[in-house]
Amino acid sequence: MLHLAYLGESKQIIVDSNTLRMLIVRKPVSGIPGGFIHVPQLSPSLQLFDHNRKTWKQGLFTEEDIAYLHSIQQTEDDPEAWWFLYEREFNKELVSRPDMVRAIERLGERLKQGVEIYTFCYCKNVCRCHRGLLGKHMQDRGFEVDFRKKQEPMLPVTKPLEQLSLFD
Repeated sequence: MLHLAYLGESKQIIVDSNTLRMLIVRKPVSGIPGGFIHVPQLSPSLQLFDHNRKTWKQGLFTEEDIAYLHSIQQTEDDPEAWWFLYEREFNKELVSRPDMVRAIERLGERLKQGVEIYTFCYCKNVCRCHRGLLGKHMQDRGFEVDFRKKQEPMLPVTKPLEQLSLFD
């Protein structure tokens, strides 16, 4: 199984010696933690990383960017607009960037062999992180993926539900 995790929680995750721990960031901030394999090929290209940080996250959009956002019912005023542009471009890299395609093939081979793999990066929110896009891509290829999203506990029902009326 492929597990997607936040690097900040890596010390709380207990794995056996056969589990691979991959750091899938372009540039490690303070080195590679012990027991990790650095796989920058599974991270966004430097061009995409820099463009996202210096342009889209700053709210700077081209006419083409705005047209794309409008085509998916989003606006450039949305604070999350950067994500939709980043998602589109990273998904393109998943299938077209040669080093990434090779790394994905190798990842798939290991998963087919039954190896447990954790991929880590610095983003806390897997829903706004390239590892979530990688996970979706691998899931679409038939692999089991643990997105590690925290599930909110369901509150127990303490009294019977009542029928509400719009006309009272």
